[in-house]
Amino acid sequence: MRKLIIVALSIGCILTMIVSAYYIINMYSDNSILYLDPDETTFNKYRIVLISDHLGSASWDELVDGAKFIAENNNTDLNIWGTYRTNQSEIIKQIEIAIASKVDGILVQGIDHPDFIEVVNQASIKGIPVITIDSDAPNSLRRTYVGVDHYQEGIKIAEYIQKTIQSPANVCFLAGEDSINLQEMRQRGVMDTLLTDDEIKLGNSYIFSDTLESSLQESVSLLNENPNCKHIVALNANAASQIVNTIKTRSRIENYKIYAFDDNSEIKELLREGIIQATIEHHPKEIGVTSMVMMLKWLEGKEIPLEKYHYTPSKVITEFDL
Repeated sequence: MRKLIIVALSIGCILTMIVSAYYIINMYSDNSILYLDPDETTFNKYRIVLISDHLGSASWDELVDGAKFIAENNNTDLNIWGTYRTNQSEIIKQIEIAIASKVDGILVQGIDHPDFIEVVNQASIKGIPVITIDSDAPNSLRRTYVGVDHYQEGIKIAEYIQKTIQSPANVCFLAGEDSINLQEMRQRGVMDTLLTDDEIKLGNSYIFSDTLESSLQESVSLLNENPNCKHIVALNANAASQIVNTIKTRSRIENYKIYAFDDNSEIKELLREGIIQATIEHHPKEIGVTSMVMMLKWLEGKEIPLEKYHYTPSKVITEFDL
């Protein structure tokens, strides 16, 4: 009987060892358990998140390339998060995830909305610096803004209109509904400049929601209600595309002068064809480079506080510049 007990205990010990060995081998073979992703290890000094709602656009890819260049040369892990279209709640949610993940810094496209300002302030209170890029949220606790001065963009377009008009003219505005404040600043720059010009009369501003039906309806209303308005300022890329398409279905496009603010491939093609008279050229790669440099300066204590604004260059371009 005693021998049977000893044999049973021995077999039990052997089986326990086999089972333990099996789980140890499986644990070591599962990289997700034992080995963190290289981006999650301490090989890098800092972990920065860059968040945008324009992922996939050519200009945003340039911005990301600039930021990555600085990150890769400064021992910094840069994660790119965001959405492919405007989604305010998703951007806020991703900032909250970044805060919970205890990242070292956040680069994000600014949104002029109380909920966005609140979450940026939460990050700041927890010691995570936030830098707004491309568009600003100046009433938040963000450390600095890096990007184009959109008010000055408006002034530059207005000065071009003044320089090129042949006779008294009416100017109208078309904009997309957007919580990002850059359209408002662009329009203010245009209006503040043209208000002092007796040769120019400012018409209404038409704002469409983020649907094809709404953009078509507002562009049609602009043309119907302002038959003498032959100069149209499109405050974002979607507005420029929509007003061009609407005019083409009902009138001769050459009877209108259209001005834009973006320099994506579609706008440049319209500029090259002479359909759009002028737009603004940005330097997104420089925005990416500068924003990462400013973030590293803050994290390393080299520049505290940062200047409130770091404006990157922009200029008016026409078909002749292409």
